[in-house]
Amino acid sequence: MRAIAVQGENIYAGGVFTIAGGRAANRVARWDGSSWSALGPGAGGLVSALAWFNGELYMGGDFQQAGGQDLRYLARWNGSAWLPVGDGVNGRVRDLVVHNGSLFVGGEFGNAGGIDNDIDGMARWDGSAWNTTGTNSPVDPGALAVVNGVLHAGVPNLGPPGDRSYGVLRWIGSGWEEVGRGFNDPINIFAYFNGQLHVGGRFSHAGTLPVNGIARWTGSAWQALGSGMGHWLTPDVRALAVHDNALYAAGFFQDAGGTRVNNLARWNGSAWSALGTGLTRGDSFSMPSGSALGVQGTSLLVGGVFLAADENRSIRYFARWRNGEYKALGTPLSYEAGVFRLTLFPDWGSSYGIEASSDLQNWQRLTTFTNLTQAAEFIDNDAAQNPRRFYRAVSP
Repeated sequence: MRAIAVQGENIYAGGVFTIAGGRAANRVARWDGSSWSALGPGAGGLVSALAWFNGELYMGGDFQQAGGQDLRYLARWNGSAWLPVGDGVNGRVRDLVVHNGSLFVGGEFGNAGGIDNDIDGMARWDGSAWNTTGTNSPVDPGALAVVNGVLHAGVPNLGPPGDRSYGVLRWIGSGWEEVGRGFNDPINIFAYFNGQLHVGGRFSHAGTLPVNGIARWTGSAWQALGSGMGHWLTPDVRALAVHDNALYAAGFFQDAGGTRVNNLARWNGSAWSALGTGLTRGDSFSMPSGSALGVQGTSLLVGGVFLAADENRSIRYFARWRNGEYKALGTPLSYEAGVFRLTLFPDWGSSYGIEASSDLQNWQRLTTFTNLTQAAEFIDNDAAQNPRRFYRAVSP
């Protein structure tokens, strides 16, 4: 799970998944409060950004097709079909942000709608045409966000030759001006908390100050949030959200302020704390991590690569944190219109047989999955023909 967008009662999720709630959904899906559904044929590759603009859902990422059409890197969903965004962009999209009646698009592209002057990874879509974003436009921005009503960008190579570092720009309507610099690695995300700009990323220092993945801007200098994040590898803060009078951080880290948190933590303004035992158990390809945060009412939404939340292995990849506990959105089991669906979340290389019975004594093998490396979906189209039917997954 890489991206979350909330629109009323609907939650939209994007990433690299192909199943959501036991149903086929190619990299983008909608949760309506009771079940998951696909948005047409979805995307043909990674979806890393989602945003609502002018009553439509915009999707950006590293894909060559959307809705079965040749729509590369960027597309919009009008409720029934995926459509182009003008002539689009010619490279990967990392961020989508709505500000002042326009959609700002950041990524790794040099052309937007046929414009190739002063683009360099940043462009503005006004709903009908592509535009540049003015003077000193960010080059290859690593993060975009509206913070306290102002659009900010995290960018590399700020400062004069010999003093290049990662830093922050803000948009002033006709162009961009510098906020602060000095980070030794990329900035991934922004948030506004307790009247200050906060940034998260893979950096360890702001100038000579150790900050370890997260820092705040006082208006004249960067400050650490306690001792920051820790990991035996390089800690990386990938998402921030303000909720319930606290700042939440998700990413790739074991500790926050010296407290074991496992990839998700809460900052109350003076100290870090854990949310249960956090996000644990990575999948076959990655170590556990958090990569997206969202807020819907009283709930904190968490997406990432994890096969357990607070050691509950029925909560995988996407979770809701509310009233001090994690909950899954949906279930791996469903029965609708006479069709039974089951989603398996296997250990790497494992094999399972799906069997059915009407009396829990005599079992019939329906299918076998072998050497699984990702989630697998079982569908029984004949379920309605049986007055009662029980299912089990067994090692063959």
